[in-house]
Amino acid sequence: MCGNILLLMPDFFDYPKMIIDELQSRCINVDYICNESDIYRAEYSRRKNFIYRNLIHFFPFMRIIATKRAEKAVTQWYNKQLSTIKDNYDYIICIKGDMFPEKHYSFLRHKYQKSTFILYQWDDLSLLVKTRHTKWFNQKLSYNIDDCKRKGFKYLPMFSQTYLTENDIAKKYDIAIIGTIDYAHEKRLRIIEKIYNKYKETFSFYLYLYRRDDIKTLLPTYNTKLSFEDYIKVLQSSKCIVDIALINQHGPTTRFNDALGTKTKVITTNKYIKSYPIFSDNILIIDENNPTIDKKFVTDPYCNNNLEFMSIKRWCNTILGITK
Repeated sequence: MCGNILLLMPDFFDYPKMIIDELQSRCINVDYICNESDIYRAEYSRRKNFIYRNLIHFFPFMRIIATKRAEKAVTQWYNKQLSTIKDNYDYIICIKGDMFPEKHYSFLRHKYQKSTFILYQWDDLSLLVKTRHTKWFNQKLSYNIDDCKRKGFKYLPMFSQTYLTENDIAKKYDIAIIGTIDYAHEKRLRIIEKIYNKYKETFSFYLYLYRRDDIKTLLPTYNTKLSFEDYIKVLQSSKCIVDIALINQHGPTTRFNDALGTKTKVITTNKYIKSYPIFSDNILIIDENNPTIDKKFVTDPYCNNNLEFMSIKRWCNTILGITK
């Protein structure tokens, strides 16, 4: 298969590179634009303003105001990005896409009328800053089973790389906690603090918290993100990884698939994971208000099962409608 693809997606870990490498291995030319600007995020959320963040969360009309202001802030940046793209594409693939301005979706739709527009959601629709952008797409897929049922999307789990199955590294950590902390995710930080302070004398921890702003905590933090390669090495070296669901999040994060590939157990606050095919005895659901971790769950061997993680090849085949 050959052709041209325009890929619009957040710059998260090495996921853009993984997708681009897989598509290019099929002789597909790929142009990539990050569709989640830090300028947009900062303008939309105003992270340090607690009252403002809650107004956006609870009052839909405030989301509309915030979205319009944020889209205006990034217009010039996206104008420059879109001025360099090709004159024709077979597919325009967008992941998430809620922080990409509506006027630029309209531009792409009018310029590439013969292209197939494909949307993939790796976040719950309820957690997006807007959902009206979904109207621009011919095909819509999501990692969230409930969103698929409600909106008619096709269900597709997020992928993990096949090389993750190589798991010959000793499990030297009992529990790994890796995450981003900031004012917008303060609840996540407080849950992490509860877990670590309660069990730091019981289990050996690997703790890596990327602090995106000046939120206060006594836990050690870092000013740079952990690379994807190092993240995978930590997974391979850990018996368990902690997963903290966002407020009202139902779908599973990408680390469930990653953990399946590295034979790492998952300790999660996401009670909805029971509804997903990936759920097994290797997943422990805890109460975010009173997190309790069973020592036996951590120390017992990993339960081998017939579950298989979604490979990047199979994921791309599904996105492009390839059945073989």
